[in-house]
Amino acid sequence: MIAGEKWGVPMKEIEVPQAREESIEYMLHHQNADDRYLLFNTEDISEQYETAIKHRAIGVVYDPYRERFENYVPLVMAQRYDAFIFLDETKALHPLGLPAYSKQMPETFPFGL
Repeated sequence: MIAGEKWGVPMKEIEVPQAREESIEYMLHHQNADDRYLLFNTEDISEQYETAIKHRAIGVVYDPYRERFENYVPLVMAQRYDAFIFLDETKALHPLGLPAYSKQMPETFPFGL
């Protein structure tokens, strides 16, 4: 049983579509596909990101079929964030498999005894 199934929600890996052209993710990918971070603590960087741009919102609940209409929010990056981490490619996380509402600490490297 996959951990999410304990709550009646099957967990699965999904393919995330390419970012929309007018989004910050698309812009950063096409500028340079390297992983990097932006710190909005200097005037020159803040000025670059003072215009509203669409930002992909992928959270716990994500439906790739609604990508075109619901997964982007307009925001001004320099006003919303102090820093922004851009990872061009990621892989799915997998649950540890603890029982629901367990108070037991997970046995994970390097802390497992």
